[in-house]
Amino acid sequence: SQKDLYSHYPKNQLGRVYAHIGELDAALDVLSGELNDEGKAIYNEVKKLSEASKVVAPGVATKVNEIVISCPPQGMYEWDEELEKTQGMGGSEMAAIRLARELHNLTGMKVRIFNNRTERKDLDGVIYHPASEVVGYMRDFEPKIHIAWRHNVKITHAPTYLWSHDLACLGMEKHENYDGVLVLSEFHKNFVRGMFPMIPDEKLI
Repeated sequence: SQKDLYSHYPKNQLGRVYAHIGELDAALDVLSGELNDEGKAIYNEVKKLSEASKVVAPGVATKVNEIVISCPPQGMYEWDEELEKTQGMGGSEMAAIRLARELHNLTGMKVRIFNNRTERKDLDGVIYHPASEVVGYMRDFEPKIHIAWRHNVKITHAPTYLWSHDLACLGMEKHENYDGVLVLSEFHKNFVRGMFPMIPDEKLI
């Protein structure tokens, strides 16, 4: 038998669950003590999210005319508009890539995506950042719009829209963290309305 299945694995999964529903202190508590390599990686990412979630007071960060898309720090692979041309991409990642490009083309604003990657890449107005850089960015700047892609951790006072690219996003019942939920269709809107009746109807977009 693999001992990790009865020790590290459930601890790591529980830490992930707490992080995804925004209970970052509980996640760090679960992930304390002895950890395997996977657990250490999760702990470090949750620690960064915890720092990012300590939102600075309104009016302290410099307001900038930019759109920010923030993604959970962990993922299966790096992705961006350039990599999409040479390797397979999931539908959610492709949607974020296309939306970022369209938002830049429509508004002329810089669009920054903080996702799972090691280096920054500027692709003609759409800038891909390592997820770890979102902490420093949100401390110093308040974008025009913040789109939280598949997560509900409050990291800015900017108008924030939770993009629920899946049927449901963990933690989306905490609607005080965002100004609206971006759903994908009328069917999706009705599904979210049924699953999360505490979300005000005017926030379902």
